[in-house]
Order: sequence, then C-alpha cells, then structure tokens
Amino acid sequence: MRRLSAPEASPFRSDPASPFPAPEDKGRKNGNRIMFRIASLTTAAVLAAGSAAAAPIEARIPYGDLDLSSRAGATAFDNRVQRIARNLCTGRRPVERLSCVEKVRDEALSLLPDRARADYARGRIAFDA
Repeated sequence: MRRLSAPEASPFRSDPASPFPAPEDKGRKNGNRIMFRIASLTTAAVLAAGSAAAAPIEARIPYGDLDLSSRAGATAFDNRVQRIARNLCTGRRPVERLSCVEKVRDEALSLLPDRARADYARGRIAFDA
C-alpha cells in the first residue's frame, strides 16, 4: 500500500483531519451550491445502513437563488439544510439523529463563502428581531 505524502494525505486546506472540502473547492464552481461530505464515522445514516466501508455522503444545497440577508432567504436556507439533514441522518436513536442534524447544519454554514455567511447572519438577526 502506497503511503501518501503530507500534501496528498488530505485535499482539504482548512483542516487536514476534516473530511469536508474547503468552501472555495466546490461551492462557487457549481452555481452557488454548497457541497459537503459527511464522513462515515460521523454520519448516523451510514451507521444505520450497516456498511462499514461506505463512501462519504455528498449533499448539495443550492442558495444562489436566495437573498440570505433577508428573513425569508435565511429561513428558506435553514429549511433546505434541515430537509437534507433529515434525509441523511437516519440513526435509530433520537440522540444520534439530533447530533447528526446539528453537524450537517454546522458544516453547511461553515462551507458558505464569507460574504454569504455574513448575509445569512444578517438574515437571522432580522428573523430574531
């Protein structure tokens, strides 16, 4: 088995141990879509499927059509993330599902480009006010 050198060991620049791509790797190239991977170790969906050697799961959440700085846009983005998370997180125990949903949401938000994340934060503040 060939041992990977340090640059080859992980294609992700933000955190070498992270199974998730940096936002600039995929997010802007696919028409303002977030692409993220959830490692089989952290995904209740993979664990529930019973496949020990399953590949990471990819999900795309389009946001280019949303005004994330508005209450409606931020809420629509939240709904899209929640829908994807519910489909991915199918653990048998509620605690597993909730943990998985939270991880999906956190990862989706972290993969938004800086400007979109700032717009989303403004939209959430408008929602909370």
